[in-house]
Amino acid sequence: MIKIVFFDFGNVLVTYEKVFTKICDDWSIDIDDFLVFYDEFDGAMTEGQLTTRQFWSKCIDKFSLKGAKNYPFEENWVADYEIIKPVNKLIYQIAHHTKIGIISNIGSGIWEAAWKNKWVPQIDYAAVILSYKEKVKKPDKEIYKRAVQGLPYQGNEILFIDDKKENLVEPKKMGWQVILFDPKEAESGAAQIKRILGES
Repeated sequence: MIKIVFFDFGNVLVTYEKVFTKICDDWSIDIDDFLVFYDEFDGAMTEGQLTTRQFWSKCIDKFSLKGAKNYPFEENWVADYEIIKPVNKLIYQIAHHTKIGIISNIGSGIWEAAWKNKWVPQIDYAAVILSYKEKVKKPDKEIYKRAVQGLPYQGNEILFIDDKKENLVEPKKMGWQVILFDPKEAESGAAQIKRILGES
């Protein structure tokens, strides 16, 4: 019986196809140029070596942005997210009887901004494992071990949902049940989760 369900954040709880659109519009930056620059630092941010504010400082220098120091970068980062409604609805349905956790490769302040602006379900999470805090990211086995550290669950009592195959390999080796989620097939993905949980 599943006792806890861990969800990935990006492309499971929210989609981010339009991410940075608002930021680039606000500062008249070519989005392709911005994405190329972002890709240089994505790994460092998700591994906690560089904060998102430090990255924004680099953006200010790179794109000569005057008056941008106090711009709410993290909040505008998440402003272009779109909630994956079937998963959002499902979490609210099951949260009263099943523990919910998050395991996400993410930079500092992004989950926090998403929580503040209600892009994620407002529930009491059993564990929120963010790569920037852990200084380790999926698919490294260590991040999954930390997710259940101190929790009374093991093996097939745990279900993990992620949109990338490589992130499911280690959890499966650990005996977890896993689902490869396709955000473009969100309804069927949510239905699959419900079936595993025995929900009607």
